[in-house]
Order: sequence, then structure tokens, then C-alpha cells
Amino acid sequence: MTVVFGEPISQIDRSVFEDVATWGVCSLQGWVNSYESVRFVAINDHTAIITGEYNMEQVKVWLEKYTSIKSLKAS
Repeated sequence: MTVVFGEPISQIDRSVFEDVATWGVCSLQGWVNSYESVRFVAINDHTAIITGEYNMEQVKVWLEKYTSIKSLKAS
């Protein structure tokens, strides 16, 4: 899926992942990559490509709950 966030990914890292103990990671990329078979690749400061075989629906639901999303396209 292609995700365009409403704020820079670096800002999400600082705000959502400020408390490493809560999430077990310190970045959005680290959180997404912690799911089995799911990978996060930032292509610019607001956009990322997330790929995976499993858990994509759970990742999508979490992103919609905890981040500001401008657009999300599943392919």
C-alpha cells in the first residue's frame, strides 16, 4: 500500500514513538517492520510504501488510528 501521511514521518516518529517502552520501537518504520513479512520504505518525508504478505489489515487499522493519513492506496 502507498500511504501519504498528513505530517512528516519524522514528526510521527517524535510524537507517536516518543515513549519507546509503550511501542517497543522508536520509529514508524521500526513498528511496521516488526510485523512478520511487512516492510516499510519511506520514499519522501510524507510518503511510504508498505508491503507484506500477512498482517496488512492490522497495520492499516493501526495507521488509521494513530497517524494522520492524507491518502492510503492499497494495491
